[in-house]
Amino acid sequence: MMLDRNIAAEVLARAVKTGGDFAEIFLEDTTKSNIALKSGRIESMGTAREHGAGIRVFEGTKAIYVFTNDTSREGLMECAAQAAAAVRSGKGCTPVGFSHWSTARPEEIRILPADAEAARKAEKVRAANAAARAVSPEIVQVTCGFRDVTQDVLICNTEGVFVTDRRVLSRLMDEKQKKDEPPKPQVPVITDAPPQQIEPKGKPTHGIYVHGEPGMLVRFARCCNPVPGDDIVGYITRGRGVTVHKADCVNALHTEPERAISVSWADEGAGTFSANIQIICY
Repeated sequence: MMLDRNIAAEVLARAVKTGGDFAEIFLEDTTKSNIALKSGRIESMGTAREHGAGIRVFEGTKAIYVFTNDTSREGLMECAAQAAAAVRSGKGCTPVGFSHWSTARPEEIRILPADAEAARKAEKVRAANAAARAVSPEIVQVTCGFRDVTQDVLICNTEGVFVTDRRVLSRLMDEKQKKDEPPKPQVPVITDAPPQQIEPKGKPTHGIYVHGEPGMLVRFARCCNPVPGDDIVGYITRGRGVTVHKADCVNALHTEPERAISVSWADEGAGTFSANIQIICY
């Protein structure tokens, strides 16, 4: 189990000790791997791990969010204390005992990506390269990659929710698909304030207006590098404010819907932006 129920209850009680109306814990342990092939050769292989927890406390309509990568009891209690310290005049709440929650898997995963050998994944990439080249002798360069993610999450709150889930993604990507046939968004995007209808408040940050209060930290996702004129969506990220993605970015599609927030481009003063340009010479 990612987090003992008794410890979770203790942490939530500490989070609302100063008058919070509601508190929740989001804990994740994510492993990622990727393989990139270009011109018939494996150019790079890598793995990464993300581990941490966030505690959110509500005081009326005000939300306080604190995160940590120390998921021990002591680390979580310190995180909860920091969140509670920001509460001033909430009505307070009494945490409810955890009830039984279960999640049914819509699919059967026979082999987890983390259990598959890297050599086997590389074979899939090489097979995709061969299949693309076999379409026509005019194809002289193929860029493709394999990416997989396994995300274990735990969510619990003062209303008695205690649930875990495992989210698994495996994706074989080729450059043509990414450029010519972008995937359609599969997760809901906030529609209560469409980006073009956001009422400007204060000055935009890096050319972006965020629905809600002005002055929020804004960063642009490096995976898709949105530029003015692109359809965009925003996602609240732990410790990094709002990350702006292209609306059809594959990474945005697999972000928790509850973190979505409406964003829009400013009419002017957008600043300087980075864009990827690929030049192939023959």
